[in-house]
Formats: sequence, C-alpha cells, structure tokens
Amino acid sequence: MLAAAGFEPLLKEHARLVAPDGAGFEIVAYASTTNELWATRSDRPRLARIDLSDPDAPILLEDVSLERFGIEVTSVATSSDLVAATVLASPTTDTGTLIIMNLDGSVRSWHSTGSHPDMVTFSPNGALVFVANEGEPADGVDPPGSITVYQLAGGHPINTWSSTLGDPDTAADDVTWTTPLAETAPSMVEPEYIAVSPGGLAAVAAQENNGIALVDTTSWPPRLTAELDLGVIGPKLLGLVDTRDDGQLRPQPATVAALPQPDAIAVVDTAEGPVIFTADEGDPRDDWGRDGAAKLDGLKRAKLQTQSGIPLIFGARGISAWRPDGSLITRAASPITTWAPSQHNADYETILDKRSDRRGEEPEGLVAWRDGERTLVAAGFERAGAIGLFEYRDQKLHTLDIVRIGETKNAIASPEGIAVFEHSGRTFLAVADEAGGSITLLEVHDDRRKALKSDPDQSRETLSQQNR
Repeated sequence: MLAAAGFEPLLKEHARLVAPDGAGFEIVAYASTTNELWATRSDRPRLARIDLSDPDAPILLEDVSLERFGIEVTSVATSSDLVAATVLASPTTDTGTLIIMNLDGSVRSWHSTGSHPDMVTFSPNGALVFVANEGEPADGVDPPGSITVYQLAGGHPINTWSSTLGDPDTAADDVTWTTPLAETAPSMVEPEYIAVSPGGLAAVAAQENNGIALVDTTSWPPRLTAELDLGVIGPKLLGLVDTRDDGQLRPQPATVAALPQPDAIAVVDTAEGPVIFTADEGDPRDDWGRDGAAKLDGLKRAKLQTQSGIPLIFGARGISAWRPDGSLITRAASPITTWAPSQHNADYETILDKRSDRRGEEPEGLVAWRDGERTLVAAGFERAGAIGLFEYRDQKLHTLDIVRIGETKNAIASPEGIAVFEHSGRTFLAVADEAGGSITLLEVHDDRRKALKSDPDQSRETLSQQNR
C-alpha cells in the first residue's frame, strides 16, 4: 500500500534531470526490465534513454535517433523487453510509422500506421500495440482519424486491425463543435490518446470531437463497440473557475459551460467495473477558431441549447471520471486557481491569469493506477507547471496534493507526459517538461507526517485538511 492507515499520500520532488542541450522532453515511458526511462524529444526525431537504477541520480545515457523514419517522434511506450515509438511522415498527413525496438535501442521492425500517428501504447499484457492516428489536417489535406491495433507474437506484429471513427455518410461541412463523435465525418475526427485496462477495454480520446471511442480487445480481431459523446458540463459541475484575464486570479462559481475535450485518458478496473478518467484540457480544431474562439467575447454565438445565454468554452479545466456508457460519475475542478495564492508569488498568479480566458491551466497528462484497494490519479496542469494527485473513492474524486514543478529557464515548467512506476518498493511519477527540458521524479510518499517533517509546506498541510 502507498499510504499507511489514516494518512494521505503526498507528492515530493525527488530528483530532476535537465537536458544538457535544453531541448524539451514530451512523452515518457518506464522500462522496468532495465530501470530506464524513455522519452521523446521536442527538437528532432529522437528518443532519450535515461538510467533510473539510482532514482536519486538519473543519468541521460544516450539519444536514439529515428530520423530515417520521419520528422518527429510523437510517442513512446514500453512493455517487457520492447519499446514502441510512433513517427510522423513528411507531409504529416501521410501515413506514419510504428517502430518496434529492443531495450538497447536497436530497431526490430517498422510498420505503417494511419495518418499522423499521435500516441502509442501496449496492452497491459504486452500482446497488443495500439496507435491513435490523429489525422490532423495540414496544407488543405484532411485525412480521416483512425486507430490501429497490432497483434504481437515473439515481439513482432503478426496481425493488424484498423478502424476509422465517425460516420462516413456525414459531410465535413455539417460538423460543428458540438456534433457527437458518432455523427462526425471521419476526416473531422482526431483521435488523441489511448488507454487499455487489464480487462481488455480500450478507450480512445478524440479530443477536438469531445468524445471517447471504446474498443473491446478481449478477442481478435478487436471490436469498436461505442463512440461516446461527452456532452456539455454545466456551470455547477465546473466549480470555481476564473474565465477573465484581468490581472488577478479570481476563482468564482462558473458562469460558463464547457466541452470537456479530454487529452490524456486512463482506464482502471475497479470494484464497480471499468472507470475512465480524463484530463479535460480542451482543444478546438484550427478551423473552429483556435484559442481565440475560447474567449468569452468570441463565444457569444455559442450558446447552450437548453440554457440560453450561457457561453460555451473549450475544456472543463479539471479531471473527470466516466462510466463506459458515457455517463459522468464525478469530476474534480482544477484546484490550481484556489491553490496558487498560497504560493505567495504575484508574478506566478499574473502569468496564470493570462490564460484565464483561454482554457486556463490546461490539464493535459494523466495517469491512474490501483494500489491495493485504492485508485489514485495524477494529472499535469500544463500552463500552471503543476502536478495534482487525486484519489477516486466512493464515486468521488478527492484532491490529495499539488506540487509545482521546478523551473529551468526562468519560466513556468510545462508538464506534458507522465509515467507512474515502482522502484525498490517505492512509487514515483516521472514528469516530462516540454518547455524547460527536464525530467522530474516525484515520489508518492506513504506517510504524511514523515513527508511534512522533511518538507514542512504549510500550504500542502492546509490542502490535505480541506480535502479529508
């Protein structure tokens, strides 16, 4: 168990690796066989190998170049003795490439994906590899979004299954912000992220389309079983938010509604069945107005059908828990705007407030895991440079802790990917900083008194008391 009876876990920065060349890290994956971390880089098509055999002193071992396969490595995943990575082609609307490697970085094989592969993951048993092909438009070309599943034997794909999402009979021009995923033209669908539960349920986040697709992977071939519309989260469920860039953080009861539009997604098999967790970042398609459309003044024409006059914004600025039928179980509003003033940093608050009218603190990365009877969730708030730890208990999400990632370039860190792993009986989060070029290891402490003694942060103590 992570937590002794009666104590809440805490996150505490344990170690940090800063890239010597300053280039950012984006997606991370932990290889338990070698105690290494693999991370995508933001400047050119390569993967970093990082030695974590001593978690007090992570060491950057080497960069593995994948330049011969394309122009950008978008994602990386590990399983047993394998590493998988996805690489964009040039142009990015062409089919991309899935790379299967050994743990020493040598390439075993490579395989075609759909257009613009954006994320790769293994099934928990390592038998399948999943790729979300975002099909992002570029230069007037808008390919369909799709998912591809590879069945492995001996570390080599032996079968492939693919499926587009949406409705091929729908015209792209008929699709709007609120068109349900199942009724959206495939060229307008943009799969972003995939998570797979040990029970075989794969959940695919189509962020711009405000939907989740479900795939049954318990037998071959897989089956696309549902395309869920996440709908609109109304003001009462949004909680306290700040939607105005006026120089101060002023969280107030929401006067807006939101499309969740999740980025990262996780699926956990709980006693009540599979629960899907999402980081509700928000992200409109470019031709729907980009960030500017999320400003309240730009949304006067976007009204809720049932509540006239309430503006609709992109991203619900928190994390949510969903049932596989698409119904919302519970959500946790972002704790950042109420926590930030406790940091007593006026510059930090001012910077955060500049995002108030444009998706706020942007919850992006997310991981969830079972620890005994507990279900824990960690989420990265990209624009706030912070990580939040939550517990899903009694069909509610409880905020346990928040920590701010250290800065490396005199700017707020930008947490992108998160990986959870165990090392020598301890649990860590590895957080990739896209802006500052760092990897931060946060330890999930199991004794609140011990953690507070070593790091007596009164704001975290207050937060724990508020959320008991």
